[in-house]
Amino acid sequence: MTSLEQSWTRIQPILPEVTADRESPWESRRARFLEHLGIRSADDDPSIAPIFRELDEMPDSDRDQLLNSDRLDTWCYQRLAQALPERQQNQGPPAPAYDEQAWQRFLATNGGQWDGTEQSWPTFREWFAYHANEQHVGQPAEALLRYLDPMSVADRISTFGQYGVVIQQPRGDDGFAWVTPEQVAVLESKWHGEWRQRLTADLDTRWGANWPANPPEHKTAWLAQVIASGAYAAETPAGQGKTDEAFLREIAAAIREVPGVDQMSEDELQQAIAAAIQ
Repeated sequence: MTSLEQSWTRIQPILPEVTADRESPWESRRARFLEHLGIRSADDDPSIAPIFRELDEMPDSDRDQLLNSDRLDTWCYQRLAQALPERQQNQGPPAPAYDEQAWQRFLATNGGQWDGTEQSWPTFREWFAYHANEQHVGQPAEALLRYLDPMSVADRISTFGQYGVVIQQPRGDDGFAWVTPEQVAVLESKWHGEWRQRLTADLDTRWGANWPANPPEHKTAWLAQVIASGAYAAETPAGQGKTDEAFLREIAAAIREVPGVDQMSEDELQQAIAAAIQ
């Protein structure tokens, strides 16, 4: 493999991600670009440095237009070819570019077929790659899949979202299948039948509205920590935890200390009992 082919093999799979990240400023996209290449500075790789140098010097509007277009592949390949000595360049033309619009249609149609679980990822990955090849968009599909493979489920869902693909996860028990029976008992003791709504409001505050995207095992562990801290402990009514007999003895002892208890009316006696309970 020539130096040009090696450099192109490194940079090409990253370009779909650079193009998809339309909302971030160039500085953020640039940093992630370098991170995916495994280098800290563009100057660390002389073959790639001219690409970043030219992008850095472009007016913002021209750079955004290029980064958000299907011309980015061809443009980067040409800069790589110009940066390498002629003897190191691939003598043949670059591989035919895929149809960006066809790829976007394929991704929008088929990306949401994943159910958002780790267990189904290998099956989905194989299916997605196969049909992408059938529709002549296997190159960007494989680049995206390789990029997603090491991610957590939540990060994959978030990345699909950057492409406009919504992943619908299974929501057994209204989205709370991850709550263990022991945890349900604690939540019901505090909030009774409304624990799902009350816990949802708390999670929205702590994690934001996208909290269902977090892995189930993370949510279960977090809830265990919160419960252990006592944050969801049910309020204990006065006297709870004592036997009825012991509680009554305490009330009787307190009432006997009230001056003039023998001369109290029924209403006055009830007020004294209420004060003793408090």
